[in-house]
Amino acid sequence: FFYLGFKNFGSKHIGICMLLVMLVIFPQALGGVRQGVAMSLCFYAFSFLPQKRRTAFIITVLCAGLFHYSSLIMLLMLPLHYLMVSKPESEKKFITKMLVMMIALIGVVIVGFKVIQYIPFLRKYALYSTDAFVEQYGALTASHNILPELASVALIVMFYNHLVKGKKENGRYMFMSIILMLMITLIGFKVPLASRLADYFIAFFILAMTSAIDTFDDKKSRRIMTGVAVAYGVLFFVAGIYLNGSGAIFPYQTIFELLAV
Repeated sequence: FFYLGFKNFGSKHIGICMLLVMLVIFPQALGGVRQGVAMSLCFYAFSFLPQKRRTAFIITVLCAGLFHYSSLIMLLMLPLHYLMVSKPESEKKFITKMLVMMIALIGVVIVGFKVIQYIPFLRKYALYSTDAFVEQYGALTASHNILPELASVALIVMFYNHLVKGKKENGRYMFMSIILMLMITLIGFKVPLASRLADYFIAFFILAMTSAIDTFDDKKSRRIMTGVAVAYGVLFFVAGIYLNGSGAIFPYQTIFELLAV
């Protein structure tokens, strides 16, 4: 579904996209498999919004909800898309609305985690917002994906004229999604589960990184940017998955040690 999502978004570098999916998104533990499936379905669903395929978006997100309840909150992307992106407007108005949305999001997420304790099938997630959970596991550990978020924002700002202004709706949609990812991750320092919601947007980081390749006209610059993208993925895998080692689906350290013999 990640592949189908990148294809729907019109990526010219699907091979690199899928390599980065394996290096950055591939679940580290069996507990992340269900959400990994939900993440891929949601990203596929997100690709329907620029095409105005609302029914396909809703059905796909509902299917994602069968694997992980948390994905159901992604239904909010439908009104957000039409509020923030679909209407043509000036850059200044778009950025102003984005700032207002970011402030509103902080309140919605924090209040939302208080409300879910009264919803039977979501009540278990209220545990993640308690002070006891934060004290035991630490909000910083729960927000371990902050580096891709920061890299995403850096890319979207550096290449704003090419990726956002020049792409109109699709570019603004990608910009909005990346800003959402960063904001939810930052909220995750206070409400740890929020960082897991940010994971649903992480494929937009890969989309932005590979889209940045096309901002260069000469082959040399494109190859350098391609190398940077692949190097980032390898570095993330080595530092975030291989060296971490604990709870990995595959015992990466043992595998590489045997290969080195």
